[in-house]
Amino acid sequence: MVGLYALPNFPISLGLAYSWRSEYLVTAIPSWNQLPTWQRAAGWLDGSIRYSVNKNFELSLEGSNLLSTKTVTLEQLTDAKSPEKKIIFANNSWFRQDRRFTFGLRWKM
Repeated sequence: MVGLYALPNFPISLGLAYSWRSEYLVTAIPSWNQLPTWQRAAGWLDGSIRYSVNKNFELSLEGSNLLSTKTVTLEQLTDAKSPEKKIIFANNSWFRQDRRFTFGLRWKM
């Protein structure tokens, strides 16, 4: 993770944050097949830029999910055709959250 950085006596500060979540168990026992659901690993990138107009006024622009990350859930299944009942994973659902941008103004007395 890279934090928000501002140089002394310089009016612009920048920030980037990358968050990663490895594959994890969503639910242990869903209703229809009694087998677990997993979510694949995914990463998200957020960023911000701030500009100090003067000591009392600041402008900012922040962006969330800049990579437009897609999350995928997997259904754990048992391969009935294999004699050892091999576990397989099938895609279950896909979610894509939109990118978001926020513009801000800050005034302090």
